[in-house]
Amino acid sequence: MIWERTRQLNRRLNNKSRDFSEEEKKQQQLRCLFSALSSGNLKSVTEILDSGLSVNVNVQDNWTPLLLTASFGCPELTEELIRRGADVNIRRDGCTALMMACNCPQKYLAI
Repeated sequence: MIWERTRQLNRRLNNKSRDFSEEEKKQQQLRCLFSALSSGNLKSVTEILDSGLSVNVNVQDNWTPLLLTASFGCPELTEELIRRGADVNIRRDGCTALMMACNCPQKYLAI
């Protein structure tokens, strides 16, 4: 849903006289990805990644999608990202996704 709204907005904006640079378009994709990851929206995440964005992209402040989902406690998204080839060895502040998942409060994990 988030991704669809963003595409509609982009279509409207693209009909205006101003053209957006590739960097501006990528930043918009990253904002949408962060929003979809933080809300646990599997459908939007897969749509965004299917559009060509790397599964190991730096979403924000050295957070990759896998690190974010592991820290949020989203097992479905975490599994999907690993299935798509996310690098499980990437670290942020010395922590891997596994370390972040282990520190996630149990109430968020569906075990």
